[in-house]
Amino acid sequence: FPTDTEADANDTSNAIRLADDINSLNLSIVNDLSQLYIFDTAQEFKDFPTEFPDGKTIHLNDRDADFTKITGIGTGNDIDILASTSVNQSIELVDDGSRVDIKALGVVYGVAMSRADARAVLGASSKIGISGNWLLTQGVSQPVDTDVEFIGDGKVTIASSFFQVWAFEGGTATKTRLTNPVIDGGNFLGCNGVGVGGSGLGFVQSVVITNPKIINCIRQPDHLDTYNGGGRGIMVESDVVDIQISNPDSSNCTSGYGYQCTIAAPADRVTVINPIARECMHYAEFFDLADFSNTPDSGDMGGINIIGGYAYNCGLGQSQFFSGVGAFDANRDTGVIMCERARHVTWTGFKIHNI
Repeated sequence: FPTDTEADANDTSNAIRLADDINSLNLSIVNDLSQLYIFDTAQEFKDFPTEFPDGKTIHLNDRDADFTKITGIGTGNDIDILASTSVNQSIELVDDGSRVDIKALGVVYGVAMSRADARAVLGASSKIGISGNWLLTQGVSQPVDTDVEFIGDGKVTIASSFFQVWAFEGGTATKTRLTNPVIDGGNFLGCNGVGVGGSGLGFVQSVVITNPKIINCIRQPDHLDTYNGGGRGIMVESDVVDIQISNPDSSNCTSGYGYQCTIAAPADRVTVINPIARECMHYAEFFDLADFSNTPDSGDMGGINIIGGYAYNCGLGQSQFFSGVGAFDANRDTGVIMCERARHVTWTGFKIHNI
C-alpha cells in the first residue's frame, strides 16, 4: 500500500508475509555468489546498507562494468576500487586482461576531468579503451608500457590551453602503444596535439603511435621564433629513442609536425611513415636535431627517418596562423621549415598538392 493509512484500512497480513518473502529473496540474491547483483549507479552501491560476501559480482550500469566484492575494506579511489559509505566493504573492477573502457573507470564522457584524475585513469589498467569524447581540463600523459586504443567515436578534447594535449612519460619501457587517437586542440593558442619527449618527461623510449588524427592546434600569436609557441599536430622533442609513428594526419594546425633536438642512435631512429598534413601553414618544421653538448661529428645526433607523406593545401598563408609580424609573417610563409642544426634527416617519397 502507498501509505500506512491505506495499509491500516485493509487486511495486511498477506502483504506482511509477502514483504517478508521479498526481504528473504533479496538477502538470498545478496549472498548467492552465482547471481549478479545490479546497481544503476556507483553511488547506489555506496549507499547500499547490506554487506556482500567476498567474491560477489556486482554490475554498475552507469559504468557498464562488473566489479567484485573484495576481502576487507579496501582503499577506495573511485576509479577501479569503490568503497561503500554505508558498511565496511569495497568492490574492485574485474580486469580479465581485455581492454578496459575509461567509462568503467569512472569517466563520464563529455564532462571535464582534471589532469591528475585523467592520469590516474590511464594508470589503472595496462590496456585502455576510449570510445567517447574524453574532455580534459588540461593535457594528460600516458604511462610507460600501456596500450591505449581509441574505438568508434573515441576522441580527446581539451577545455583550456595546454602545451601538449597528449604526452608520453619517460622511463624504461618494452612498448608503449597509442592506436587510432583523435586529438582536438580546440584552437586554444599554444597547444601541441601529441608530444613525444621534451623537458621534464624523462627519457621516452619504445613508443608506437598508429593512425593518429590531430586537429586544431594553433601557435601563440606574434611568437618571434620557430622553437616555441606550440601549434603542432605532433611534436617530437629531446631525449627520445625508438619512436614509430604510422599514418599520422594533422589538420588545421600551424604546423603539421615538428622535430626538435631529437637524440637517437642511427639504429634507433625516429621513424614516421606517410605523415599527412591538411590546411596547415607549415607541413613540418625541423630544427636543433643535435645534442647541444656534442660536436656535429660526434655521432650523437638526431635521427629522423620519414617515409612518404603528403601535404594538402599547406603553406598557403592562412590568416589565422600569423599576425603580420614575427617569424611567421606573410612574406616568410612556406610549406616546410628547415632551421639551424636540421641534420641527420632522411626523407623519401614526399608529395605536395595545393588547390
